[in-house]
Amino acid sequence: MKITLLYNTPADICPGLERVIKIGMDVLIELGLTVKEIDLRTNKLPYFDGKPNEEAGAIVRDIRGSSGMVFASVSKLPLTPAPFAVFLEYLSLPEYADALRDKNCFLLMASESGGERSALESLSRALQDLGAYDSIKAGLQRADIDKIDTLEDDRSVFERLMEDFYRVIRQNRQSFIPLDYPRIQVMDVTGNLDKINIKSDANNEKKHKLSIDELTQKLSLDTLNENQAEDINEISDYFNRIISEHHQTDNTSPVFVKTLNRDMTLANQNPSNCKQLTKSLTHHFQPQFSHNLNAVIQLQVSGEEAFSGYITIQNAECAYSDGSAQNSDITIIADSSVWHDVCAGKYSAQKAFMIGRLKVRGNFVLLTKFDHLFHLSR
Repeated sequence: MKITLLYNTPADICPGLERVIKIGMDVLIELGLTVKEIDLRTNKLPYFDGKPNEEAGAIVRDIRGSSGMVFASVSKLPLTPAPFAVFLEYLSLPEYADALRDKNCFLLMASESGGERSALESLSRALQDLGAYDSIKAGLQRADIDKIDTLEDDRSVFERLMEDFYRVIRQNRQSFIPLDYPRIQVMDVTGNLDKINIKSDANNEKKHKLSIDELTQKLSLDTLNENQAEDINEISDYFNRIISEHHQTDNTSPVFVKTLNRDMTLANQNPSNCKQLTKSLTHHFQPQFSHNLNAVIQLQVSGEEAFSGYITIQNAECAYSDGSAQNSDITIIADSSVWHDVCAGKYSAQKAFMIGRLKVRGNFVLLTKFDHLFHLSR
């Protein structure tokens, strides 16, 4: 799979951004993606005159052959940077109009003046108008660039964003289209796509928005089936990660973030059962630790919540399946109460084995790797 990186990094503004971009691209390359780099400083497009040209056409051909896009730039003003704006104008032509449609994009914007957020939103809106998905956005200032460049913890946060983008690309994930489009596709909690007609709000009337409490009642969270619970857990994990990363950089969170954090915590007080926690392991998978690893982990869970399932790890991807695998590299045998605690991150699988609370058949080395492959809070 190929990713196209379109970037504009003048050396006199936010120095160090190029090294941050390289850190991100190295993550994607290590995960098996091919990266095509296009530097808009050297590949200068003529100003848009309403006609296609060879330079724009060459970039469009690269984009059409890509599974996703990375836009990286510095911004002196709270607007889409000029080189990007010029290129996006060319995509309004019929010859190029489909280049970005349904493409997942990673947006990286840096600024020394504090305008990176507004610049991100401006670029995001332009991409949405062209049918692209702004899957992940990151706004950086000089201090952030220096930390990513020199501090391991900050670099790890940025690398996790790139890993999230990798998963979006591999899953060919679709996102919501802005509400002012005449028709959107939404996914309900059972995973089914449903089309909803949206009428434009010509009079700017206020629309009713469900509170978290109303949404909880509507979804009947106390009687969720497994698919519904898994979808909600994934959404909750995503927002909790965004909230956590926001608090690391800004102690004055917007009101809506604080409210969401509080209400999501309340919603999560209803514990998942053992099988649901096992299925959710795929959301905690860390592909960077699975280099050259192809394995099948069979799970035999007994007791109050007995079930069988297996986890397949192949080509830096992880999947869960019910039942018994034809061939497994390791079989983990545990009571449901023990396995629930392992999946909930109360203690590691290796510790559970050492104190005799679970048994293992097969390749024991895989058990030692289990705790690195799945990032569970402890």
